[in-house]
Amino acid sequence: MKSHWNRCKQAAMGACLLTVLILPAACANAPSATGPAAANAAAADENAPSYLDFNDVLIPHELKIDKKASSVIKTPYFSAGILCLKGRVEIQSLMDFFETNMAKDNWRLVSSYKATRSIMIFEKQTRWCVIDMDDSQINTYVQISLLPQNIEQPGAAK
Repeated sequence: MKSHWNRCKQAAMGACLLTVLILPAACANAPSATGPAAANAAAADENAPSYLDFNDVLIPHELKIDKKASSVIKTPYFSAGILCLKGRVEIQSLMDFFETNMAKDNWRLVSSYKATRSIMIFEKQTRWCVIDMDDSQINTYVQISLLPQNIEQPGAAK
């Protein structure tokens, strides 16, 4: 399992510096919610799936992010990166969840492979999403890679 996390960490190394530079500015402008109403809303949403760093890839609540191994880059033209997650959930349940919810967010399932290590590949107009699930004895490790197909910036020469 260490090799899985090592690969994930190696893939994220290039984006770490950019994330460190952008994060303080983003946090300074983020609104904060406090008080009893915010606490009640947070408790009610604790078991609901959520969108983490990608606004069109829903994550089941059973999976918790490994922030040290994950890295996401967002620009005005694209977002990409790797989310590393783990939790106690069966592979088939995850596959059913992603197949249903990715379709709701307009992703098309291109291919999938189910075994101890399972992979699902989704496509959208300008992006790919690869979901790699590895079932171990205690936890299931999930790596979600979001990749642009073609990055074209306005005004760029063709």
